[in-house]
Amino acid sequence: LEEYRCEDADYVILTSGSAAGTAKTVVDVKRADGHKVGLIKLRLFRPFPEERLLQALKGKKAVGVIDRSVCFGWNCGPIAAEVRVLQTKAGGLPILSYIDGLANLDITIEHVGRIVDETAAAAAGITARGGRAVAACVDVASPDGCAALARRAVAAFGRLDAVVHAAGVVRPA
Repeated sequence: LEEYRCEDADYVILTSGSAAGTAKTVVDVKRADGHKVGLIKLRLFRPFPEERLLQALKGKKAVGVIDRSVCFGWNCGPIAAEVRVLQTKAGGLPILSYIDGLANLDITIEHVGRIVDETAAAAAGITARGGRAVAACVDVASPDGCAALARRAVAAFGRLDAVVHAAGVVRPA
């Protein structure tokens, strides 16, 4: 990974390849306007740099991920799909997925500027609404894991109003 102006950033844009050059220009413009945005350039997709990325995302309020291809069945691009797997470990960090530059079209300064603005809004939206989230890493396939999740919610929020099952099972090939 290459980090650019991330040390004090509230939110970051994550991308790879030539899109990072355009994103770097937008980060500089937004910084000049007072926005605390940074850029993370993914230099290598496999093996995915999970631990390094988690360290780079530590303390951030949101991340906007720019992909140049679609990951069918996931409603996002392949980089965003990998980052979403880390969402719990990243403390429930909002992850916004953008697919741009398909069919060798340019990813423009205007496109990245809009992505930065929407990522900033996501970061501000949680606290502005008085909301908070607690991430919990549990095995929802086991009764003990589900009980631990319920205890965590009650400890954090004082009660549990509803439970919605939206977990998937991934088994090694």
